[in-house]
Amino acid sequence: MPRLLALFALLFLSALLRAAEPSPVQVEVREDGGQLLIEARYQPPVAPALAHAVLTDYEAMPAFVPGLASSRIVGREGNVLRVSQQGRYRFGLLSLAAESLIRVELRGLEEIVCQSLAASQGEFRSTTRLQGQGEATRIVFQAVWQPGNGLLASLGAGAVREQIRAQLAGMQQEMLRRARLDGMAAAAGK
Repeated sequence: MPRLLALFALLFLSALLRAAEPSPVQVEVREDGGQLLIEARYQPPVAPALAHAVLTDYEAMPAFVPGLASSRIVGREGNVLRVSQQGRYRFGLLSLAAESLIRVELRGLEEIVCQSLAASQGEFRSTTRLQGQGEATRIVFQAVWQPGNGLLASLGAGAVREQIRAQLAGMQQEMLRRARLDGMAAAAGK
């Protein structure tokens, strides 16, 4: 009987790990009057609460967001945070340091609104919307970025698209990692 239970647990964990495949991260970037308009969509196979927990885990983000060296919550008033972030981002042979202070407004589990208060790379604002879709979460990220200088503006939509895709893919991988850990903990508790 114990062997049968162990086999069942192994099959359950194997199915759980296979079921949690990443969703393609689709990113569109277009230029409009010197600004870059960014829209990204993906649908990780995790619950909205887990997706939101990862998207707002600012202190841990350097561990799973490529290029982000530090991220700290430096202020909080109710559902509004101030987050300080530093990073270094590669665009081909070019490597750029970036620092920003961001105002983040958490609107329940459905929406995260960000606006730069001070950013070395230029002004930006973004909205991330989360919507439960069965056992997955549909995430739509929309942003407007006004590059802070000519060098940044010269990077082009393609480079920005790949940077955004890498960052969102890193967040999605963390969502899947946490979902697997939650699944293994649930299986072990049974």
